[in-house]
Amino acid sequence: MPASRAAPGRVRHSSSHPAITSSGTATAQSWSRTEAGAWRARVCGPMPISTSPPSSPPPRHGLVRARHEGGLWLRTLVASWVSLAVLRAAILYAGDPSATEPLRSWQGTTLRIAGIHGLIALSYLLFPRKAPAGPDRPDEGRTPARR
Repeated sequence: MPASRAAPGRVRHSSSHPAITSSGTATAQSWSRTEAGAWRARVCGPMPISTSPPSSPPPRHGLVRARHEGGLWLRTLVASWVSLAVLRAAILYAGDPSATEPLRSWQGTTLRIAGIHGLIALSYLLFPRKAPAGPDRPDEGRTPARR
């Protein structure tokens, strides 16, 4: 086969990567997961290793859950304020009232979303779910068996 033409499904490369043959061609199937990771590390740099422990699931019952939902609602409020500011800046930039009508409708949608989320968070405060009589998980409260 001439050097200028590669076989169908093959890509010409000039790399020293182990998945690439000596002729400079490679198939898409020849890349394994580790080789793709090595390529990503060369191109993008190493991925940071997280030293923090895995996060725990959100609380399920009582006022602790209501507090958690209130915190999520505050995040939603901040996000809606940011989106309202960006939309307002776009409205001021455009200037034409007929062209800014869709932006104004998105401002209303943002406020509606924040309001609905606020009602949901408030419902967790007004009507907290009771904790079950037994443990939350079937294996909770048990001690590991001795060998």
